Amino acid sequence: MKKLILIFMVVGLSLVLSGCLSLTQSVLSVAFVNDYSGSMSSTAITDMETAVKTFIGYMQSNDRGEYLAFGSNIVNESAGFVAPSVLVSYVKGDGVGGGATKLYDAIYQGLTDLSGQPAGHIKALIVMTDGYDNYSTHTASDVINYAKSLKIPVFTIGLGSSVNESVLKNIANQTGGKYYRAATSADLLAIYRSLIKVVTGRIYLY
Repeated sequence: MKKLILIFMVVGLSLVLSGCLSLTQSVLSVAFVNDYSGSMSSTAITDMETAVKTFIGYMQSNDRGEYLAFGSNIVNESAGFVAPSVLVSYVKGDGVGGGATKLYDAIYQGLTDLSGQPAGHIKALIVMTDGYDNYSTHTASDVINYAKSLKIPVFTIGLGSSVNESVLKNIANQTGGKYYRAATSADLLAIYRSLIKVVTGRIYLY
């Protein structure tokens, strides 16, 4: 009985100090793939970046993340997978052309990058867009088949009413991810805070 009480005290203290209880010892590798095309307003970009940074704030120090920004081109802002403390400074869309939307190509690149992460890591890709793909060489089917072959779930977020919701849902459902609808960019913070729990299986106190 004393040992059991001690275990609960240790777990409780850990929760108080960290705000997180990890039910597994797995490390997370996550690729953020975010839309910076011309249809994204400055408010939407700010809200999106704030939401992603909040997710990163809940990551553990040994987790790794990558930030891909896309529009008419794709920019790997973080230049690969880095620690959360480093990643947070790369949440931006520098060098992205806003004239078109390379959604599928950006997801495909993120999946390729994730495939190189250690086998024991939890791997996930989170993509947010406010529009349709109109500039990719890859198709939605390419993305789905590739993600399934790698066994990497793709979590999709559609912002506003001008998104190809059926495609985003299909990508998420077919790959083991989940689709989220954000009516406005103000909804993104709650979505990304929910995602950290869904993706990692960890318990967060917030």
